[in-house]
Amino acid sequence: MDWRLKLIYPAASVLAFLALWQVVATRFIDPFFLPSPLAVLKGAGGLLADGTLVQAIGASMSRILAGWLLGSLSRRPS
Repeated sequence: MDWRLKLIYPAASVLAFLALWQVVATRFIDPFFLPSPLAVLKGAGGLLADGTLVQAIGASMSRILAGWLLGSLSRRPS
């Protein structure tokens, strides 16, 4: 398989998914329940600009690490 096809198929799949999401979100489902990809990008941009997104990701990562550590330390020996 040509290297260009290896790039085109995944990119086309992602673009098709995003296009389908956009159409479904704007025509069939209330944006409260399914925001469009553009609305998600705008929201993420706003959260990134004011620092909220980075803070939330840091908090989530610390919880994941704490859970992993607790799970690893409390494992039952074989």
